[in-house]
Order: sequence, then C-alpha cells, then structure tokens
Amino acid sequence: MKNTHLSRSASTRLLALFPLCLAAHTASADITVSYDSPLVPAGLRPGDSFHLVFLTSTKVQRDLLDGADDGSDDSTIGQWDAHVNSVADAAAETAIGSVNWFAVVSLDNLSDGNPGTAAKDHAVVSAPVYRTDGALVANDMADLWDGSLAVTINLDEDANPVSGWAWAGGPSYAGDGTIGSQPVGNGTNSATRGDTSVTTVHWHGHGGHLVGTPDASEHVYALSERITIE
Repeated sequence: MKNTHLSRSASTRLLALFPLCLAAHTASADITVSYDSPLVPAGLRPGDSFHLVFLTSTKVQRDLLDGADDGSDDSTIGQWDAHVNSVADAAAETAIGSVNWFAVVSLDNLSDGNPGTAAKDHAVVSAPVYRTDGALVANDMADLWDGSLAVTINLDEDANPVSGWAWAGGPSYAGDGTIGSQPVGNGTNSATRGDTSVTTVHWHGHGGHLVGTPDASEHVYALSERITIE
C-alpha cells in the first residue's frame, strides 16, 4: 500500500477511535484513490466506484469483544466496526489510513433496547464489490444479498486465503442481510455463523446446528466504504 494517494471530503479515520459513533456511519462516496493505486481492481477506470470486502485473518471471541468476560455477548455494532478497522489498518493491502470499514454482521443488542442493525443496512453497498485480490464478488447490493455470490469471500485483508466460519447473525438458510433469530450481540449464548467456503445463502447464515457460544471465536467479514477512482 505504499505511495497510495487518497483524498476525502468528509469524516476521517479518527472516528475509529469512537466505536459507538460508527454505528451511525454508512458507506459513502467520500473516498477517492488514484488510478494507479494497488487498491483498484483490474479493468476499472477513472470515475468508476467500488467496494472491497475481506475476511479477517484473525478470529474474535464475542464475549471479549463486548468488553466483559461474563458469558453473554452484549457487543455493539461500533465495537465490531472498530475491530475490522483495526485489522485493516495493520495489513499491507488495506492499511491506507483513511478508508472506513464496516463489519458485515447483523446485530441485536437486547441489553439496551437496541432494535437491531441489519448487515445490509449497516455495511451499505452502492457499487460493485471486489475481494482484495480483485475478483468480483457482486455487482451491487441486490446481487450481494440474492443468495448467490460470484466468488467466495475467503480472502483476508492481505489477499491470503482463510478457511473457517465468520460471525454473521443473519437468518438461517437465507443470506439476505437481515437480522436472524440468533444475531450477534443478542445477549444469549448463540449466534449464526457464515460458511466462508461457499457462494450460496450459507455464506451469511447457516443452520441452527452451526452456532457458537460467546466464548467461541470466528472470523468477521469487512466491507469498505465506497471508493472512487480519480
């Protein structure tokens, strides 16, 4: 990521220092990169916009993410965003300093009356989505959540392959980006996980037999805000 040129018209990465504020953030068109940036997928031209998506190389334990090892996951969406941003900032491929990243999880924090945050409404897609190796994942939001990805989301922030599961919180056997019956941050002992090895609906919501207690650890999907090529 050396010699990458960026500009931004609003909000800075300092927001990552305030996780609770990130809950109100959505992907936007306020990041630009130069045409020769290593971020730009092959075939795109100045004026084109895109998102990047990766699977964190490291796993996170839900019961530690919320800051209390008490056997119950009461995490907030801001804490999930802060986690994926910290992973991106430490990577060679994605550590460009100014891009905001959003955790692709569906969350319902029952402990404070939060009505919930659906993945598709938080990690907003407004352009084609690519993996960190430049492979096209989906053409737009509808394509991302229609139950069939173009490729698996199993590459990490440095475009290395990762195997395993991801915290998702979506409905079992749906993969539509909504909140399932076992979301993350739900104050209980289970949350749906996504199968990172498939392109079917299971990528963001597998069946009830594939759930984990708060002390289990899994990877997390991360989506960038919209990036436009100068």
